[in-house]
Amino acid sequence: MDANLVTAAQCGDVKSLITLLANASIDVSARDAMHSMTALHWACYCDESESVAVLLADPRVQKGERSAHQMTAMHHAAAANAMRVLPMLIAESDHFVVDTANEWGETALHLAAAAGHAKAVQVLLDAGASVTAVDRWDRTPSIVAREQGLQPSCLGLPLPTPPAAGGGTGPLPARCNSLLEELAQRQEAVAKARLADLKT
Repeated sequence: MDANLVTAAQCGDVKSLITLLANASIDVSARDAMHSMTALHWACYCDESESVAVLLADPRVQKGERSAHQMTAMHHAAAANAMRVLPMLIAESDHFVVDTANEWGETALHLAAAAGHAKAVQVLLDAGASVTAVDRWDRTPSIVAREQGLQPSCLGLPLPTPPAAGGGTGPLPARCNSLLEELAQRQEAVAKARLADLKT
């Protein structure tokens, strides 16, 4: 029966969802085996706004639960461009924080930007999502968009800040900065060696 709850949420079968939730013994936190997603996660991912409304109204539903890789309902809605559901979650700001990070430090804005979902990006920006939040690899949403071959400005995002002169600071991941520093040191050593050769 608990698996049916997830299925009803996925399909937007509100009538079955209400019937299932009327059973006091049902596990509202039941998850699918593959993605560890609850009925709320699936309803958000499938943009089933009526199902989401029913689930949010049930006090047993843990709104802050996370699926595999620490994904929240907000992450799933943003990744799927769920434009009916996303504003509903934002309105529930007591339970859903726009800049909550997943396992990789990605916010909902990172996921929307990576997928090129311009409308979702705009909804998140209007809700105060941070354009400077960085993931595990020190990437802002703008950098993630550009890495996917997208123009950040077309999504309403600022252009990535170019690295500072010398490559010492900027939005590049730390490992890239250290490689740039190592390259600069090698180039300096080669230049000194060539200068020494010219003097002999």
